[in-house]
Amino acid sequence: MIEPSVKVVDGVFTKSKDFDEILIENDGHIFSNDWISIQLEGKQYNIDYTLDIKSKIVIDNGDRWTPASLEVIIDKIKIDLKSVSLDEETFEFSDEEKSYFERIILKLI
Repeated sequence: MIEPSVKVVDGVFTKSKDFDEILIENDGHIFSNDWISIQLEGKQYNIDYTLDIKSKIVIDNGDRWTPASLEVIIDKIKIDLKSVSLDEETFEFSDEEKSYFERIILKLI
């Protein structure tokens, strides 16, 4: 669970509720450059990242008794931080901090 003090302030990002539809439209792959602004422990962080999702799309044409179906199976979700800024200053982040922000983003989207 995300700490209660984390909330989305703004952003242009792919939401998880839209993954299936976008993956179907794009033959099972999403690659996007996104950004999100979050409020964390009273501070506002602006985060630029790439989102890379790969999936399989399983189509069952059905038969006389079974209706057709479509299933999206996500194989990989990768978030790669490009930059993190606080008070309009971009700062360097350690591998641990990078992993922390990537986990937060994954839970928020």
